[in-house]
Amino acid sequence: MARSKNVFFLILSVFLIFISCSNEIPLESTKLSLSLADLTIGEVTIEDLGSGSARFSIRLSEKQKQVHLFCKNNGFQDYVVIDLQKTGAIRNSDGTYTYTHTREGAYVDGDDIVARFYTYTQKGGQVFYPGPTDATWSSVLVYGSTSSSSSSTASSSSQGAGTIGEVTIEDLGSGSAKFSIRLSEEKVQVHLFCKKNGLQDYVIIDLQNSGEVNNGDGTFTYTHTRVGVYQAGDNIAARYYTYTPASGQVFYPGPTDVTWSAALIYGSTSSSSSSSSTASSSSQGAGTIGEIIIEDLGSGSAKFSLRLSEQKVQVHLFCKKNGLQDHVVIDLQNSGEVNNGDGTYTYTHTRVGVYQVGDNIAARYYTYTPASGQVFYPGPTDSTWSAVLVYGDGSSSTPAPSNSADTWSAGSGWTLTWADEFSSPTINTANWTHETGDWGWGNNEYQNYTTSLDNSFINEWDGNGMLVIKAIYNGEGVAVGNYTSARLKTQGKQYWQYGKVAARIQLPYGQGIWPAFWMLGENIGSVGWPKCGEIDIMEMVGGGAGKDDTSHGVVHWDNGGWTYEGGYSTLPSGILADDFHVFEIEWDSTQVVWKRDGVTFFSKNITSADMSEFHANFFILLNMAVGGNWPGYPDATTVFPQYMYIDWVRVYSKN
Repeated sequence: MARSKNVFFLILSVFLIFISCSNEIPLESTKLSLSLADLTIGEVTIEDLGSGSARFSIRLSEKQKQVHLFCKNNGFQDYVVIDLQKTGAIRNSDGTYTYTHTREGAYVDGDDIVARFYTYTQKGGQVFYPGPTDATWSSVLVYGSTSSSSSSTASSSSQGAGTIGEVTIEDLGSGSAKFSIRLSEEKVQVHLFCKKNGLQDYVIIDLQNSGEVNNGDGTFTYTHTRVGVYQAGDNIAARYYTYTPASGQVFYPGPTDVTWSAALIYGSTSSSSSSSSTASSSSQGAGTIGEIIIEDLGSGSAKFSLRLSEQKVQVHLFCKKNGLQDHVVIDLQNSGEVNNGDGTYTYTHTRVGVYQVGDNIAARYYTYTPASGQVFYPGPTDSTWSAVLVYGDGSSSTPAPSNSADTWSAGSGWTLTWADEFSSPTINTANWTHETGDWGWGNNEYQNYTTSLDNSFINEWDGNGMLVIKAIYNGEGVAVGNYTSARLKTQGKQYWQYGKVAARIQLPYGQGIWPAFWMLGENIGSVGWPKCGEIDIMEMVGGGAGKDDTSHGVVHWDNGGWTYEGGYSTLPSGILADDFHVFEIEWDSTQVVWKRDGVTFFSKNITSADMSEFHANFFILLNMAVGGNWPGYPDATTVFPQYMYIDWVRVYSKN
């Protein structure tokens, strides 16, 4: 009998060991084409799989709680994977762990790909978050030129092409273009400036970090690709300047480092694929024919648009500020013409950083028209001065939100105890305080929160006042501080324990856009976060299907370390920017319940001892972040400015 027991326990032990090992190795990830010898511990290796796909591999010396992967393409972080531990973990025979992920169909030949990672580590019951410094960016893989990211020299023959000191522009089709600069020596920094239709519209700082290739012949090539931003007929040019090290100092030659390149007429070269500009006719053709529309872009900038019933030989724009003509553009036909595809043409021009709040702005135009071989000049009487835009008042510059009726009801059993209907002409300082700064806000966000009227203001449509939060991009590259937005809170002014907390909001949209309606414990100043507790009534991370249509409800607290749990709600059709929606919680001593438009999508019991945070006073926050660990960062598809319209915020108590 004793012998039978021994045999039984031996078999059981072998079975348990087998089960344990099986759980370490996902069935779909049992093989790597690269050997362990190719994978350096603590570095990301990138493998070019062809057909637009690439595999990212990370070998680590111990198993991690979570492994997050960040991918950058042509200088822009464009992809985040959370969490490789769940989807791509492999336990190696030497005790190390490899984490892999494959992106399919995302790349084209010449793309510069890099990646980095960070991890969560489980030790002693706590979770440690080292942050994005867990790994620096990997070495660059030039897609289509090598088999892995360990070497970029195979592409030297093609990368080394081009006249030294000049910018070459390649039309890639589908709205994309590639910019290449070949230099006779390596530079500390290489900055690229792009011009479209006569206006500088894009700056990359710094190609040395994101697109440098050593050609192997003493020269270096710096490349960058802009994706999906051009239309047939666009005039594209570029220039650069560099920093050069000498005797321990860095010299900045200035924008005269190189003159503007020869213009590329997009869609006219053999390398471009057929494209059409008619898809933009609905937006480009907006505006009454023969009138100038002026749009307040914030940060001192304004955009002038003119729609005409026919193409003109020349269109000249005159701008007036505070009663005096101060700016003339000759000629919009060369720098800002768009064929709307319906027989009309739109001419645009943007002035950057020249206006202040309160400036009165107007504009007029005149044209040259061809007739019978001659050109006629009608003179300044071609148009009268436009209606005046008062800069920074938020009204004429802000597109109107949806005008759908507000049918939401709190339901029976609730009594209104506090509300801000935003009916006064300015933000009520008895309720709200602005938070300011561009320090990343714990999430590596890129916006600078301001108190400016450019970023937060009260506007009125059809007699209904609303709070508007506006995110603005200054056009100087994806980086900290190049975006401005607003963050408002009721801390120290209005706070509550339990109740129904609701807001009617029309959200923004787009990659890297992160609006939120949320609450924090009033005691955050004394106990810190997450001990104060956090209730996210609504968060959205923009960027296409499954993002722009989905709101999240999450709760954060301290349980020997940061802990969180949440749920989400996705619209059956459309996106959250199409119309207003009501986001709410019902919070009492036992649970928090999340609803969108009156429908429950998540609840969390808060009676356990470790959730004492949620039985104290909380205040409300409203903000729109740009970029961060969760949403990723804006890319070429992100439209600015972005608007978050808040119709009202209300708090109810249970009868």
